[in-house]
Amino acid sequence: MHHTIALLNPLGDSGKTTLAVNLAFSFALLEIRTLYVDCTSSGAGSRILMGKHKKPAWGVADVLSGFVGLRGAIVPGCTPYLDVIPALSGEKEAEKFLAFNPEKEKVLGLSLRKPGEGYGRVIIDTPSGNGFFVKSALAASDMALVPLHPGWDRNSQLKEAGHCVDEVLKYLNPDLKGIGFVTLGPSDPVPDEAGMQFVGRLPDCDAVRKGMATETPAALVDVMSPGAQACLDLAREMTEAATVP
Repeated sequence: MHHTIALLNPLGDSGKTTLAVNLAFSFALLEIRTLYVDCTSSGAGSRILMGKHKKPAWGVADVLSGFVGLRGAIVPGCTPYLDVIPALSGEKEAEKFLAFNPEKEKVLGLSLRKPGEGYGRVIIDTPSGNGFFVKSALAASDMALVPLHPGWDRNSQLKEAGHCVDEVLKYLNPDLKGIGFVTLGPSDPVPDEAGMQFVGRLPDCDAVRKGMATETPAALVDVMSPGAQACLDLAREMTEAATVP
């Protein structure tokens, strides 16, 4: 079962947060209790899913640094069945605080272990690159989900994501079960390949664009839009796959 899913694409502006936000919201709409963990530098996803008027006291970096337990950093989301751990402090500060911990990349996974049991899905949004937060997210996850942006070379995106996953599989998380990918924009999904699953597409549509511009999940803009329906279909597919022995 893919309980914890890390969004991964080392290239910037690749659509990770767009997919993470709308997928987390879709799981919640399906009444699957979902935790969204924001490891990005911008914090855009947590702002969208918390609602615009909430001002949380703690974030992911505070959890990793030991200033607060994971439960203490959880903020209720903007819809039932959805909770959020926001991004407030910096990645560099957390990594510096854990500098003498030889297994610092495993701290997030350990922090999520017990509280995460109360959720049907944990979605971890990550920054670009292959730094501390990316490794921490993959070390905590069962699966990496890669949005393939049409503006970047597809093979380069898959290659870079594969390098990240291979490193984590070797040194940090041998239980990471593989890579799934979702094509963004108008193109059809790439053919399925060994070790890759959940081949899908998030269409470029007005509801998705307007949602990101106004910090609103696409389903709240227009639940019948192609983008909102594609995310709901992907959430259903993942849920159905998890029930297959």
